Amino acid sequence: MSRLIIGIDFGTVASGAAFTFTNPEVRGYTSTIPVLCLLMSVTLQVTFLVSDDIVITVTPPAFRFLVPNEEANIVYKAISKFPSELCNIGTDMKWGFEAKEEARGVKMKFMKLAFCGYSELELVDQSSRALSSSLGTHVPLGLTPATLIEVYLRFLHNNIMEYIASRNPQGFSALTRHYCFTVPVAWTDDQKNGFLAIVRAAAGITSDNATMECIQEPHAALLYFLSSPRYTIPEGDCIIIADCGGGTFDLASYKRLKDSKNSRIRVESISQRGSLCGSIFVNQAIRELVSARIGEERLQRLTIQSHADLFRVLDQEFENLKRAFNGHAWPDSWRINIGQDITILPQISLGEL
Repeated sequence: MSRLIIGIDFGTVASGAAFTFTNPEVRGYTSTIPVLCLLMSVTLQVTFLVSDDIVITVTPPAFRFLVPNEEANIVYKAISKFPSELCNIGTDMKWGFEAKEEARGVKMKFMKLAFCGYSELELVDQSSRALSSSLGTHVPLGLTPATLIEVYLRFLHNNIMEYIASRNPQGFSALTRHYCFTVPVAWTDDQKNGFLAIVRAAAGITSDNATMECIQEPHAALLYFLSSPRYTIPEGDCIIIADCGGGTFDLASYKRLKDSKNSRIRVESISQRGSLCGSIFVNQAIRELVSARIGEERLQRLTIQSHADLFRVLDQEFENLKRAFNGHAWPDSWRINIGQDITILPQISLGEL
């Protein structure tokens, strides 16, 4: 072992990680590509549009798994996907699953989205509405999104290192580390540099013990797609990657170049664009629609716990509905089971969101 490579996808709603140790005796395995491919297989559900209007949706498998490479005697490991949430209870701060499941305290989420800045979000009415409804309680007074991201990433990084330490020989912590972070297309160079500065503080990274880089999320998804033996792109064909995230939506197109002299696949980036229109805004819209259908008077009659249970069930039902969408046959209306306290809810018709 000579180097520890860690890939991290810090998402608006959830975050994931993958890692490997490079082997100096095996040529060609010092790249971050295998780690990125594994990271994408854990954290993303990506839609690929290839030639002849073929649409391929790649859904991540189980959260934790191993990918052995017998020829290189290397095992690439992916770590569970964690909710990108914090919860402050007095002097105690919880993160990830503990924060998400905690009923008390101050919840803090959508940190990545808030990191983009209010001025950009205010350009989109729906984005501004969804963000303002969440940031009023999710970013406490006196704190900034950058501060919260640093706290969250410190928890995540510590978890990664503890996970690695429990499964690998002693002394790995002395190895040089290389970090690769996936970032949205919409992020500017200043935002990328600002994010890397936060990471340095959170993980205690210096120029002496680690190196870092960012890769745009569609590029990482493309690497994952090209690495799969299940799919091929004929020379000259184009591919469009739609990365529908929790807070951002990235759309990128690529073309496979002809290359008779090299067996490697060469791909040219044609265009790319990112926007703040992720799934949390769709979630906010369904909450507002259901609230309007139920009516303010009926909502006020609910107990605090019943009100919380109502929207918890609604969020889960709607999440299942979104994941089941495949772009083909779709009903004109559907019912969402939202619990026993609200027994009558008119159907929600297609096109109302």
